[in-house]
Amino acid sequence: MQSDPRFTPDGNRLSFVADGAIYIVPALGGTPRRLVDDGDSHAWSPDGNELAFERRDGLWVRQMATGAERQVVQNANAHSPAWSPDGRLIAYAEGLRPVMGNVSTNVVWITRREGGTPVRISDSTRTSVSPVFAADGRSLLFVSSEGGARDVNQQPIDRDGHPTGKRTLLTAGLSSFKISLSKDGTRLAYDIVRNFANIWAAPIKPDGSAAMADARQITRENQHVEAMSVSHDGKWIAYDSDRGGNFDIYKMRLDGGEPIQLTNGAPNEFHPDWSPDDRAISFHSQRDGVRHIYSMNADGSGETQITSGMTQDFNRVWSPDGRSLSFASQAVGSREFQAHVVRKVSDRAWSPPTALAPPDSAGIGAVAWSPDGAMVAYSLDGGVWATPSAGGERRLLASMADLGGTPAVGLAWHDPAKIYVATAPIGFSPTGRRDGLRMAKIAVIAMPSRRVRTIIEGDSTHRFGREDFAANATHLYFTLAAWESDVGVMALTKRRP
Repeated sequence: MQSDPRFTPDGNRLSFVADGAIYIVPALGGTPRRLVDDGDSHAWSPDGNELAFERRDGLWVRQMATGAERQVVQNANAHSPAWSPDGRLIAYAEGLRPVMGNVSTNVVWITRREGGTPVRISDSTRTSVSPVFAADGRSLLFVSSEGGARDVNQQPIDRDGHPTGKRTLLTAGLSSFKISLSKDGTRLAYDIVRNFANIWAAPIKPDGSAAMADARQITRENQHVEAMSVSHDGKWIAYDSDRGGNFDIYKMRLDGGEPIQLTNGAPNEFHPDWSPDDRAISFHSQRDGVRHIYSMNADGSGETQITSGMTQDFNRVWSPDGRSLSFASQAVGSREFQAHVVRKVSDRAWSPPTALAPPDSAGIGAVAWSPDGAMVAYSLDGGVWATPSAGGERRLLASMADLGGTPAVGLAWHDPAKIYVATAPIGFSPTGRRDGLRMAKIAVIAMPSRRVRTIIEGDSTHRFGREDFAANATHLYFTLAAWESDVGVMALTKRRP
């Protein structure tokens, strides 16, 4: 797969990304030449003498004449570099890269070409991406969701990249992820991305299989749902949705009715999970720039923060006794995930996290409890492993080869005899960014034989929205996506004073 084409400043050559490396080729065709190993998003300096690029451990700059490289940003989640017109500064975004199926907070920064202490341009609670400098270098344009939709913002800056005035909103309701400015600064190209995903339910047949043809649509709105959870009494479904602008937690009766909003604030809230007694719902939120875990009563009251610190905590699941939560954690600036557990010590206090498994750079951090609470299953090295919840030796339940060569990205374990596992499409790279966070199929691991069998797959007309799904004794719940995109160009004119 080839992506991210960039013309060199003289227009004679074209660089692009393929197979985790950066290549360069004559603009009118020819044999590509590998330019950078382990490289991704990149940008040419105005004079073409240097290339800023993303690597797994941060941003680097390569001198084209000598091949010498220097690191200018040490953060594994730094991406999308952009040079200032005078070549002194580099703007970039930091965070888990937003993709079609996943909304992530990102911060826009500016640093010097030599590196050093960066300057923050945007806040850490919104999606702010795709920075580009204005032609005169006196402002920075970028896409931000601060107003709800992803729109183009313009921030005045001084010569060293520090904000100097009030930010201006240039568009309204654009829903863009990426922008590009013409060299003279008079035209702005942009994408328009609309990601709709609603919840569907497929009945589980007596033989354990399910069919997309039998699936029934549960929600019907112009919205994007990422994750859902079915109450244990089978009466309610809780889910996250951007139907109100930003993502909040809602619940709705499965036998019909209107959605009931449970959270209401500027930060996004995601991934609800019902407690075993259906009296509480856990979720994660990006209120201080990183994902932390919270719990609230089923009516939205009594909110409690459970985790804190500088780690991304998400994908949490209640233990069957309601006294513990397992979750995936990712250190800020890292691409590795690790399964953890916290235990309730009082009604509103929880223990510090305890690691259940080693860090994993080849998974999405899926976690699930066994029905008796004795084991915790998690994704590791693309497969599914389990560890005693009280601690102990881990064991392999299904390798990535057992799963058909597709890595495990979602888990559900409600029946002692079977573990449901969602797998990503072939070619998906959890440590990169290709293919977003879609799943290709849901399989079941029979216990204790550990035999793997596919029970439902997506197809060209039924595309899963994400890796998140829910299951109970009778149904599988998942999202199906409808994606729309366009490319536009707008003229920019300088406002008269």
